[in-house]
Amino acid sequence: APLEVLLDEVAELLFVRIREHALQRVVLDGIAGLRDTFVNKERELPFTAALLHELKACGVTTLLTEELSLFYEAEALASRSAVFVENIIYMKYVPTPDRVRRALSVVKVRDSDHDTGVRPYSVSSAGFVVEGPGGAGGRAA
Repeated sequence: APLEVLLDEVAELLFVRIREHALQRVVLDGIAGLRDTFVNKERELPFTAALLHELKACGVTTLLTEELSLFYEAEALASRSAVFVENIIYMKYVPTPDRVRRALSVVKVRDSDHDTGVRPYSVSSAGFVVEGPGGAGGRAA
């Protein structure tokens, strides 16, 4: 239920777990779900900023996921999360004559130059593989 008191309690529990288990990475899968819990929408931005700031202060690397419309690419650049994060990787589906492929592009890397090219990628038992320029194979992650 969208109760902000519950949201504060969940955040406190998150930090307890981080300390108890010396966590180094946290995934917030679906930032839209966090947004949906705010009764007072004016609190959304300050709370999110404070949460991410505290996670960084704890030495935690945080991965946020945000599902965007399949058909409106400009939405990725207009995301409300963009102001809070240091890096943005935009993943999308690209139709080709014979199939739909997956592709990604690095949209933002704070304080750094980066390759903005669109690169096909695949996910298989070999891992996450990003193709290099010209279709050359990339690294599995």
